[in-house]
Amino acid sequence: MRPALRVQVEHIAIVQVRGGKFQVVGGTKKDPFVCWSNANRNWSDPKPTPVA
Repeated sequence: MRPALRVQVEHIAIVQVRGGKFQVVGGTKKDPFVCWSNANRNWSDPKPTPVA
């Protein structure tokens, strides 16, 4: 059995479809991903992050 993947930072990009086009929600066009630490499960504000 493979060990569980331990990801240090969680990343997501949230989009909506408006007028037939994808629009970034929660981030910006420059920093479309929102990321936060996985060090623990305590709440922390996500940080906008650019595409790597």
